[in-house]
Amino acid sequence: MSKLIADFHRDPNGKLRRRYYCVNEDGELNHAVTMTLLKLIAESMIPSDGELEALLAMVERGEYVSPNPCLPDWSVNDKCIWFGPPV
Repeated sequence: MSKLIADFHRDPNGKLRRRYYCVNEDGELNHAVTMTLLKLIAESMIPSDGELEALLAMVERGEYVSPNPCLPDWSVNDKCIWFGPPV
């Protein structure tokens, strides 16, 4: 199973830096998924980001059940997200 990682830290000048990436089961960087993740983050900064935040809040509270597991739970510009229970 792959892992999506959001890494935040302060550089020596005190500026907050962030890094998003995906690693595979062996802990190696998965470039294709990382680039798709970065595109999703960039493209979700449009007005639909409120819809995504509301959906994520439901998922975190355990209130979300996918109406059709064969279809993505959310998408923007051909970037699709399926939510599942924590593992």
